[in-house]
Amino acid sequence: MTFLDKGTPTAAQTAGDCRKNVCNGNGETDPITDDSDLPANCPECTFAACDNGFPICPFSAFGTPCSDGGTCDGAGNCAP
Repeated sequence: MTFLDKGTPTAAQTAGDCRKNVCNGNGETDPITDDSDLPANCPECTFAACDNGFPICPFSAFGTPCSDGGTCDGAGNCAP
């Protein structure tokens, strides 16, 4: 039996968790930080981001357009 190289991504991944499961070179897996694996379920007037391997949804900037035609108030709310 041969183990895959350390850092080889595994087939089992969870989308949007800011992490990537990789082989550790010894037949096991390790989760590593992947700040490009953005969360997909952030509410309106926030944006998807990762903070050192943890999903976050910070507030969108004041004036960012909302889906109903309003704008974000900078505090996570959509105002007409």
